[in-house]
Amino acid sequence: MTIRKVRRVRKVRSIMFIYKFVKISIIISFLICFYLLIKNINKECVSRTSTPVLTSWSDASFNGKKTSSGKIFDSNSFTAAHKTLNFGQIIIITHELEGEEDKSVLVKINDRLPPDSPADLVVTSAVAEELGLIGKPITKLKLTIIKY
Repeated sequence: MTIRKVRRVRKVRSIMFIYKFVKISIIISFLICFYLLIKNINKECVSRTSTPVLTSWSDASFNGKKTSSGKIFDSNSFTAAHKTLNFGQIIIITHELEGEEDKSVLVKINDRLPPDSPADLVVTSAVAEELGLIGKPITKLKLTIIKY
């Protein structure tokens, strides 16, 4: 091999090394940015405060009827009616039980309550069963809003 060819091979190898180094650096930077973005989103997704709400539940007698949002009511779905929250809003409802583990469920708002309703929130029978509300007319639960 001539000296010229040797120099050319060394130059190509050094360029390839720099190319690989830059490529790996970009990938690592992207992964770090993605990690920080996900970490930040998870912190801001759930509201820091939980609000106590008086909660009631509805049985299957409303099945098949339209809700205020236009959706058909299904007592087996995890949905709720609220006085002021937007339709489609996802919330966490927590039932704090003394001496037992708290029960929580994710619920989607799809109906509106009248302003003079004694309850702030009305959940379906599926949610009531999951939280242990069956047989209780009105119960105080914690409501946490999930931002999106």
